[in-house]
Amino acid sequence: MEITEWLGHGLIYFFTEIPLIGDAMAAFLAIVLIGTAFAIAYRYKRQYHAPLADAIDARVRLLDEITGGSTADVDQARLEFARRFNDIDAQMMEANDAEALPLRRTWEEYRETIVDPSADVLQNSARPEHFFVNLGDRHRGLMRTAVQN
Repeated sequence: MEITEWLGHGLIYFFTEIPLIGDAMAAFLAIVLIGTAFAIAYRYKRQYHAPLADAIDARVRLLDEITGGSTADVDQARLEFARRFNDIDAQMMEANDAEALPLRRTWEEYRETIVDPSADVLQNSARPEHFFVNLGDRHRGLMRTAVQN
């Protein structure tokens, strides 16, 4: 007899043969299992997802403040980005949580591609998308939540 069959027979015996255990115990166990699933999901979100989402949000707010957001003139946004590059760099290098370290490392890799950091308009030897697209692979299931928040 395999372990799954043994476990199945044991559960059937437990719920049918032991007195005072039946539908109420099955309902209790279902509630406990569902509660445990919610507790695990909440802990994951708080411990792993929220620090990365907060770090990304702080950086996006700074970039929006500096460049004028998604509706700003592209040329003006590029000039402001170059002018305040050191402020952006300082924010990007912050890693207050271990989950934000990949974001910092991605920025370091991107920063290495900048040809002349003191230029009026920054130029890169590689496209930024190459670095930032796969940043959230570990949190892909919660990425929709991060975008909505």
